[in-house]
Amino acid sequence: MTGSGTSTFDDTFNNNGTLNIQSGAVSLTGAYSLAGSTLNFGITSPASYGSLNLSGNAALAGALGVTFTGYKPQIGDTYALVAYGSETGQFGAFNLPPAIIWQETYGSTAFTLSAVNFAAPTNVTMVVPQPAWTTIGFNLQISGPLGSNYTVQFCTNLVARNWATWTNFVSASTLTSITDSAATNFYTNRFYRAFMP
Repeated sequence: MTGSGTSTFDDTFNNNGTLNIQSGAVSLTGAYSLAGSTLNFGITSPASYGSLNLSGNAALAGALGVTFTGYKPQIGDTYALVAYGSETGQFGAFNLPPAIIWQETYGSTAFTLSAVNFAAPTNVTMVVPQPAWTTIGFNLQISGPLGSNYTVQFCTNLVARNWATWTNFVSASTLTSITDSAATNFYTNRFYRAFMP
């Protein structure tokens, strides 16, 4: 879900898939079940992110993930993602960017996620597959952890180091193929680098 303000649902809500809250808030005031589900929250700044409000005693379960768009989390950033009257249970799994060491806090009225430190670098490999050139552009393959946020940049002059962002994406597998449709075989130099923000 994307939008501002709060969307309220007072019917029974049994989430067996993924509830994707990119912005604004979702409020569940009727009966609900999170077992076997995934909650995914979009975060664009420490003050702007999706959130979930659960009425009464929240039976927390399932998985929780976040997707960052347009900014890099900094140490000390905290996000109150799930509000409740009280809580029992815990999330069974987390899908969080591995570049940060995260702290999950089950508070008396909210579940918060905090960036507490930078993690050790994770190996990311970028290779040129065969064929490198296709009719729609230049191919690259990036391998790294599943579900990671990647930024791929390019430049045409390594001396000037004028890196520009080409694309951002979240990996759906450990090996991702991407094609730079702006690249043609008329470029004399075109360099790429990939990192996890």
